[in-house]
Amino acid sequence: MNRLVDVAAAISVLAFGATTVIALSKLPSRESGRSRTPLIALAAAMALYTFVGFSNVVQYAGITDALDLFEDYAELLFAPLLILAAAATEAQIRLDERSHSANMLQQQNDLLMDIVDTSPVGIMIVAPGGHITFANDPARHMLGIAESPDTGMLTHPAWTLVDAEGGAAPLENLAGDQRISGARRIMTWPDGRRQQFMFSVTPMSDASSSLGGAVVAVEAVTGR
Repeated sequence: MNRLVDVAAAISVLAFGATTVIALSKLPSRESGRSRTPLIALAAAMALYTFVGFSNVVQYAGITDALDLFEDYAELLFAPLLILAAAATEAQIRLDERSHSANMLQQQNDLLMDIVDTSPVGIMIVAPGGHITFANDPARHMLGIAESPDTGMLTHPAWTLVDAEGGAAPLENLAGDQRISGARRIMTWPDGRRQQFMFSVTPMSDASSSLGGAVVAVEAVTGR
């Protein structure tokens, strides 16, 4: 019977010791940004039971029982370390899921921006006050929109817009809460040139569901 106990204690030392080494060898690099806590806690728990097994081996072999005093403390720490490892693992899983979701959202945003940038139609975002906060290349080319080197804000020449009846139709009117499809506007440039454009508007709201400007599509129709 004692022989079996000795063998079991030796096997536990080898098993828990090997698990400790494996856990430490799998630690992620600091540069990876991943938490090292789960594997460190697991390695510490396995190391404690390696110690307990070793203490039993030397005790059963008649070498010394001096280590037996510390076995109870090691066993008391084993469960909390496993709980810490499990909790840290769960936290890392949640963090990975959030990171994955953020990456997917960024990929979708990049794809959307690629579509917007390659569209032949001018696309803008117009704030409630009529300020253009975004414009793709076609919109910039058609409407003379440029980025101010001083402020980084988008600006455009002092052109004016009127509707088909000749009534004033300033840009801020496009940032209202009405969906508009194919509204024709006549633009008069500072040099007197007149050009006709077709605007389509989709209102957008901010996080509080209040009015937050509009997405505006614009096409030149002069000469059609």
